[in-house]
Parts: sequence; structure tokens; C-alpha cells
Amino acid sequence: MALPQLTDDQIRSMSRLEKDRWWLQHVFRGDMPQLTLRSAATGFLLGAVLSATNLYVGAKTGWSLGVGVTSVILAFALFRVARQLGLTQSFTILENNAVQSVATAAGYMTAPLTSSLLAFMVMTNQILPSWKIFAWNFVISLLGVLLAFPMKRRFVNDEQQPFPEGRACAVVLDSLYPDAPAGGTAVQEQKKAEARAVWLGGLKAKALFGAMGFAGFVEFLKLEAYQQLLQHRIFGVAK
Repeated sequence: MALPQLTDDQIRSMSRLEKDRWWLQHVFRGDMPQLTLRSAATGFLLGAVLSATNLYVGAKTGWSLGVGVTSVILAFALFRVARQLGLTQSFTILENNAVQSVATAAGYMTAPLTSSLLAFMVMTNQILPSWKIFAWNFVISLLGVLLAFPMKRRFVNDEQQPFPEGRACAVVLDSLYPDAPAGGTAVQEQKKAEARAVWLGGLKAKALFGAMGFAGFVEFLKLEAYQQLLQHRIFGVAK
């Protein structure tokens, strides 16, 4: 279903308190599990892996990428397999959202390592000790969180400006977890929508894993040590 949002006229005419009340009535799902132990642990593990890949991309290109959409699809695929094996219960949309929040925080932690800290080490020609890198990341993370509170209140709550990566994650989550329409006559439609969502989510997960495997295979072929082994020892190019 379409993501609920205010119209332009409502954004201009409604007060911040009225917007908060509208959000509580139309968006908030207080009875649904969110930051559970399994969602926090999954976000932590996915963030650890994806932050390492983000660090590699940043070192190669100088760009830091968000990992929100990737973590959403991976978490959906992991818990779908776990549910089919009978290892866990259904994974809610808000739990998946908590996963991407934790994983995204871990992914963005690599940004200073490929930007400010890297530039400092290049200019000073010295390698910073690990405790200084940890202290720098901790301080700027704390400042970022404190700055995010008033910015979120102004730009998201009041002006209703969509955060780009968060909006993209919301669209993906909405396609993976479609809400059923109201009314008892919509039971069959609900089942069909859920079946389509599960099939579509599995297709997206397979496409993501396939792309990851292909990219990993290409990078493996480009490894210097592998090429030396292949060309010098097996094919005898050096001779």
C-alpha cells in the first residue's frame, strides 16, 4: 500500500502538534514489536559485515555508501529462511526497520576512516593509533546524535522532508510487508498480497545474493596473488 503522508496543504496549515497527532493516528504501530533482542543482534551482525564492505568501497572510490536497503533485504531473506526451517517466528516490518537502523549506524561509522582521518594521515605522513581513531569516532558520533534531535524535529516532524535513504528503505519495506486492507471480505486479497510479497522479497534477495557472488568472483579473479599463482606457476608465463 502507499506510504501514509501529509499533503502539501496539510504541511503548511497544520501545527507541529497536529502533525504529531496525525502520525500517532495513521503511522504509529505501538502494539508491534520493534527493537527486540533478535533485531538488535541481527542489525549488529549485518552492520559489522556491511561496514567492512563499505570500508573497502570507500578505500577504493573515496565514497561512503549507506547500507540500509541492503540490510533490509538481507534481514528479510535470513528470517524468511529461518522461519521456513521452524527456527523463529515471523519477522515484523518494524523489527526489520530496527535492523536497518542499527546496520546503517555501523555502516556510516566507516566514513571518517575514508575521509577526514585518512586525509589527516596522508597530510601528516603518520598512522594514528587505534585509541585515537576510536576516540575521534566516538566524539563525532555523539555530536551527530545530539545534532540529529533538533534537526529531525525541524525537518522531519515539522517540514515533513523525507530522508533519502530512509525513504528508500521505507519503500522496500512496504513492498516486502504489505498491509492488509480493512474489512473481513479482504481475507483472500490479504493472502494473495502476502504471497506476492513473499515471492517478490525472495526474488529481490536472490538477485542481491547473485550480484554479491558475481562481484566477489570478479574481484577474486583480479587478486594479484591469485594472478601470480595462475600465470607464473601454472601457465609458466614468467619463463
